[in-house]
Amino acid sequence: MLVSHSRHAQVVVVLFVLVLFFSALQFRPALRSQFQYYTSMVQRTADSQALCSPSASFDPSTPFLRRHVAIATSVGHSEVYGPLAWTVRNVMTKHQPQLQPTSVKIYAGEPGFLTLLKRIGMLPKDIMRPKDQLSRDIQSTVLYEDDLGAMIDLVVLGTCELDLERFGPDLLKAWDERSHDKKFMLVCGVHNGQTTGWFKHISEWSRREDARAWGYRWSFEARKYIADATAPNPPFVLHLLGKGKMTVPAELQHVVVMDIALDTVPFYELFQSMDIVVPAFSEGGGYLTRQASSTVHTAVMNNVPLLATRAILESYPYLTSEGTILRPFAFSEMEAIGLFRGAKVTAQAAGIAGLTDLSAPEVSSQLADDVKRMLSQGWKRSDSGFDTLKQNIWKKNEDFVGRLLRDL
Repeated sequence: MLVSHSRHAQVVVVLFVLVLFFSALQFRPALRSQFQYYTSMVQRTADSQALCSPSASFDPSTPFLRRHVAIATSVGHSEVYGPLAWTVRNVMTKHQPQLQPTSVKIYAGEPGFLTLLKRIGMLPKDIMRPKDQLSRDIQSTVLYEDDLGAMIDLVVLGTCELDLERFGPDLLKAWDERSHDKKFMLVCGVHNGQTTGWFKHISEWSRREDARAWGYRWSFEARKYIADATAPNPPFVLHLLGKGKMTVPAELQHVVVMDIALDTVPFYELFQSMDIVVPAFSEGGGYLTRQASSTVHTAVMNNVPLLATRAILESYPYLTSEGTILRPFAFSEMEAIGLFRGAKVTAQAAGIAGLTDLSAPEVSSQLADDVKRMLSQGWKRSDSGFDTLKQNIWKKNEDFVGRLLRDL
């Protein structure tokens, strides 16, 4: 059984497999048919992945949060990051409603392909910068004459399997030294999705996934998360109630609290102080098919909303919206709680930030509806709602006992 205090990250590291197709139609008209084939294939791929990106587009009237982009790589693959730079410039030109200064630079060597793109006018002649310059530019506040004080706010590594080892330490140092309102986002382009050796470089970045939204900051001295008095919300605390043993990582010492084998009164006192109950059904326990979970009825009994899925609601039909929070199927428990705290914890969460204008493809309409419903209802449930829920349960129980006593 997991119970939690919930009150509000921006994900700093975003991982994706980058597949871009580009056609210099102005350069070789004969490539047109091949280009059309590629773009149609990309469209079919995008349609099939709609569940992972419920927002098919963006609102062009909203301002950019990232306006100065640095694309960097220590290796080749210019046929990938070159078209990416071209696309970024196009979006900046077409969709920046307030005409704020924007920029995109490539920190890499200049292979022939990029020279070609510059020659035919698809990339500006001054877009290239030496790759070793990134470690200095990422700390600079005087890069942009038309945007004084602005800094690079989005870094895209073209081949993260190799680039994180090359650029990672300097980028991490720069990120740590920036103030909260000047943090940049790091985007990792993965060339080979089966390569995993570079994952070891992610751990330090993962500790910086805007812990302030969860009420914490990372302490380099103590090597663990500690409460952040400047955070917009109180610290999130996950209480583990029940029996058994579990090793909690030292860095999460203040975030995860184990309350094992409590006596009856302390157990219920703690339970009733919680905001949300997260059922932690064991695999193979059959709590959705063969046996009832005490976590569910304990949550109802103590007026603490249960973070539930549709499967749980189907297995425990007495549950209603008065006592539950319906978690969208595409999100984990922590991702759902993170949404309530304002944390953009996944690509899905980031894609549905503007829920009032959400225009999702038909394939993801159920997900979009679930997210809207969850956030619109909030995470709090009233005592009167729980009273109604329990009155209905008691009425059905009395009906059953009445039939039992009459041999019906």
